Amino acid sequence: MVSDKTKKQTVLDAIGAEIQHGVLKPGDRMLGIRELATRFGVSYAVINAVYNVLEKQKVIIRYPRSGTYINPALKFRHTRLVALLTDYGRQNIESYFETFLEAVSVADVLPIIQTLPHDRPNAWKESITRVLERNPDLILIDVEGRFFPLKQLRKLLKGCNYRFVNRWEWIEQKPERAVINDYVTAYAEALKYLKNHNHSKILVFGFHTEPQPFMKINLKKTAETVGLEFGKELIYSSRNGMNAAPEELAELYKKHHPTAVFALSDFLLMELRRYAAIHCPPLQALESVGIFNLNYSNYPGNEFASVPLDFAKVWKISLDPGNDQSVVTVPPLPISLKSVHGS
Repeated sequence: MVSDKTKKQTVLDAIGAEIQHGVLKPGDRMLGIRELATRFGVSYAVINAVYNVLEKQKVIIRYPRSGTYINPALKFRHTRLVALLTDYGRQNIESYFETFLEAVSVADVLPIIQTLPHDRPNAWKESITRVLERNPDLILIDVEGRFFPLKQLRKLLKGCNYRFVNRWEWIEQKPERAVINDYVTAYAEALKYLKNHNHSKILVFGFHTEPQPFMKINLKKTAETVGLEFGKELIYSSRNGMNAAPEELAELYKKHHPTAVFALSDFLLMELRRYAAIHCPPLQALESVGIFNLNYSNYPGNEFASVPLDFAKVWKISLDPGNDQSVVTVPPLPISLKSVHGS
């Protein structure tokens, strides 16, 4: 016996196909529950369940006493539904969501943006399951490897059309389909800029007291690229370390006398300057470079150079239905020279 769940999915697939192929157009009036039940040979309850799903997805709009209509906001005949699963918040990278929404508009895509809570495994799995219930045509995944086990992600997404975007933080396996920002090149561009400004002792400021495994690999590749050595020309410190013992910032400066700062994000550079204002004022005056080119780098009187990541290109390639390459690496944009020390 075919279950109601299977019958519901059959009807959902049929209606979805008719919308995709223009048989049902935005603004069209849908058949009533009785007529659809007769057409598909199912119960009224199954059709009502189908309508509930479509209404939740904003594919249809129900008007009391007037009937059910295809949402007029579905403007494009071949519109795809694309889900972005990310653990970024809007406060993290202000150019991130804006460029994504611009890209989906150009690509005639209806977006779903689902922020995954990394501190509760069951919660993020449930969030992904809810997204899958909407049958997206493509799923984009951008999450931290340490919180989201790759094996579990792949199990949840088995049979789905998905690709990883922006970052890849799992070192035990390589991505099968991905559009990745080239962080190593971005870091290298920042360090080359400082090296060309005759800085031979650079403070590298990260998030974690001990860099994550993937970051250790990236930093090692970066150092080799620019010909600088950690412990000698490159001195690593971290936000977590400063939180635990902020007084060590002055000791680090006294011991190594760095002449420049490279932070692994613009936000981190602002955090370092906040610590320095209290615990080591000389650090505030050092020439600095960040990553992402966010609004932090534009504060009047506190400007600094930054290497922008090309998120617009990442989204464009990711959303291209003709892109069948397994892995695409997107280089950063040219360094943005806003440093008060000159370019």
